[in-house]
Amino acid sequence: MQLKGAKILLTGASSGIGRALAIELTRKGVDLILCGRNLDRLKETSALCEGGNVQTFRGDLSLATDRVSLAECVEKSFGKLDVLINNAGMVGVSPVAAQEFADVETMMQTNLMAPIHLSQLMLPLLLKASQGTILNIGSMFGDIAYPYFAVYSATKFGLRGFSDALRRELAGQGIKVVYAAPRATQTTSAKAFEKLISPFDMALDPPEKVASFIVKGLVQGKKTIYPPSKERFFVLVQKLLPGLIDQETSKQMKRCDF
Repeated sequence: MQLKGAKILLTGASSGIGRALAIELTRKGVDLILCGRNLDRLKETSALCEGGNVQTFRGDLSLATDRVSLAECVEKSFGKLDVLINNAGMVGVSPVAAQEFADVETMMQTNLMAPIHLSQLMLPLLLKASQGTILNIGSMFGDIAYPYFAVYSATKFGLRGFSDALRRELAGQGIKVVYAAPRATQTTSAKAFEKLISPFDMALDPPEKVASFIVKGLVQGKKTIYPPSKERFFVLVQKLLPGLIDQETSKQMKRCDF
């Protein structure tokens, strides 16, 4: 895929993977609209995209009204859209019984409903582009479901399924759908599960590394983008011998203090 001059909408751009993606994409010469809930942090991201053509949109994508407003902004600013990057997300970590249902609903809206709705809203603009692409940022937890990440995993499993189905549905219309699944990343969201990092033997990647392999996979035209790490092996084990994952997570839970 040719990125130079591409019109791209990136959600969740205030920090973490989103900020790193914005910087990496700017180096490729794209035109960006950055969306996030915190305007000050969005402006910080924009300032780091030196020399880039960058606009910001403050919006809470758990709200359907903000998603519609974002679509209107993209149409007014670009008139078409080459790439929609659904990166916005939130992590909630706790036993299911201890989670407030309002938090569950917000996570479902942000992680799953927002990408689905934005894909619907942006499709007319994507069809106007010669290389329309939807890139959904999922997680390794969308392949391997871990205890205490049950709702988060549900959203990412759903996003992966949506991506596969939508890719097949839109293939005849020339729209590509890409699913990326980074493993745990060194972002502010990681504070939500920092006490599980050691018991679950998690390896965390810096966001710059994650952004680099995602953009590389996008340029190469990959349908799915996974990090070159041990977790890829565990995905295979999950598919073939899920009982082994059950046994391992049971041992790991005994080392947790939830």
